[in-house]
Amino acid sequence: MISSFSVAQELQQKHVIIHFDSDKSALTEQHKSKIRKAIIDLGFGSIKDIYIEGHTDSDDTEAYNIILSQRRSTSVESYLLKQGVNETMLHTESFGESYPLSEVKSQNRRCVISLVYVIWTNLPQDPVAVRVKVIDAISEKPIPCSYTIEQRDKIIPGRTNKLGISSFKYDPSYLKAELITSARGYLNERAVLLEKRPNASTDSFDLVIRMHRVRVIQKLSFKNIYFHTDTDSLKKESEPELKRLLATLQKFSQMYVEIQGHMNYPTSRPMNAIQRVYNYNLSYKRAKKIYNYLIASGVDQERLTYKGMSNRAMIYKDPQNKAQQDANKRVEVWTLQKIKPN
Repeated sequence: MISSFSVAQELQQKHVIIHFDSDKSALTEQHKSKIRKAIIDLGFGSIKDIYIEGHTDSDDTEAYNIILSQRRSTSVESYLLKQGVNETMLHTESFGESYPLSEVKSQNRRCVISLVYVIWTNLPQDPVAVRVKVIDAISEKPIPCSYTIEQRDKIIPGRTNKLGISSFKYDPSYLKAELITSARGYLNERAVLLEKRPNASTDSFDLVIRMHRVRVIQKLSFKNIYFHTDTDSLKKESEPELKRLLATLQKFSQMYVEIQGHMNYPTSRPMNAIQRVYNYNLSYKRAKKIYNYLIASGVDQERLTYKGMSNRAMIYKDPQNKAQQDANKRVEVWTLQKIKPN
C-alpha cells in the first residue's frame, strides 16, 4: 500500500534544474509543476534526501547574489514542505555567482534540486500519490502529528512535517484502509483511504483532516490486563480488570476516552529500527484489542480512540523483577473533554 515494500536497490539520484528570470526568486507555476512531477514519478516513500542549490548570474555584487541565491533555495524548500516532504530530508546551500555553467547568464540563474532515492521491488501497479494535511478544527492552523495507516493486518506509522503535511504512495486497490492521526492535546481522527482515484495519473489525492483540541480530565491505569507473549491475544485472567474498565467508562458516559497500550522493553537492551517498529506495532494492536472489546460491550465508538505507546512511557525504565515488568505492560485510559471555541 505505502512505501513498505520489499528489498530496496542501490541509491540513485535525479537532478531537476529550474531557471529564474533576472533578480527573481519566486517559483512560477511551471517551476512547481516540474518539481512536483519529479517527486510523484519517483514516489514520496522512495526519496531519502533532497539537496537544493541556489545559484545566480554575475550581475550585481557578490554579497547581493549570495542573498538572492538563498531566496531561490528557500522558495524551493518552502514549496517542498507544502508538498509533504519532511524537513529532515531537506538540505539547502546557496552559492551566489560562484559556479557558473555557461557564458549565457540565463543558464546560471538556477536552482539544482538533487533527489536521492532508492528503487523498490514489488511496487503496487499504478499507485496514487496521497497528500494529507492535518489542521486544527477551529483555528485551521497546521498540526505536526504522528499517524498510523491500518490496511487489513498491516500497521504503517508515519509523521507529518512541521506544516502538518505528509505525502506517500497508495495502492488504490485497498479502498478500506484507514489513516488515524494522533497529536498531544487533540482527539484522534480517522479517515478512509482512498475513496476514488484522481482524474490525472500524475496528480495526487488531497485529504484534509481536522483535529479537535481536548483537555485531559483524568488518567486511569489498568495494570492487570494481560496478553500472551508477543501477541495481542488477551489472557483469561484479564477479565476482572476489563470489566472494571468497562464499568469506569459507563460511569463517565459523557467523556471522550483515549486508550493507550504500553509494553515492557528495558532501555538498556539494544533496539534497532526493526525492533522499534515491532514494539510500536504490538502496543498499537494491544490498545486496539481493548478498543474492540469496549465497542463489543456497548461503548459508543465515537467516544473511543486508541494509540500504541511502545516502550516510550515505561514506569520502570530498567525493570529488576517480574512485578516491575508487568507494571510496564499496562493499559492507560485517559478521559478527555473537547475544548469548545471561545
